[in-house]
Amino acid sequence: MSAAARLEKFWYSTSVLKWLLFPLSFFVRLIAILKRYLYQKEIIKSYQAPVPVLVVGNVSVGGTGKTPIIASLVKELSKQGVRIGLVSRGYKSSIKSGAHLVQDSDDASLIGDE
Repeated sequence: MSAAARLEKFWYSTSVLKWLLFPLSFFVRLIAILKRYLYQKEIIKSYQAPVPVLVVGNVSVGGTGKTPIIASLVKELSKQGVRIGLVSRGYKSSIKSGAHLVQDSDDASLIGDE
């Protein structure tokens, strides 16, 4: 079983270990609050993209319907003449050299299953 599959199984399990790790979530929350504060006070500068950016994601892992939502959005926006650029981390991609411009001829085993 892959590490990703084990993580997903653990994520949805009722393992005692999950409850033992729960107190660590307070530290993660504290870091998130601090980071937000630093951005609000402009101590850390945020990046302003020159084009509109839509991020589709959530806190859950795997199987929540993100890919079908993206496919629907791309289809509908393309019908309206909107030019789309799609960026994916390439889940299960075998490419290790950084960015790759996906071609119609690329196989999912090369670029990932999404």
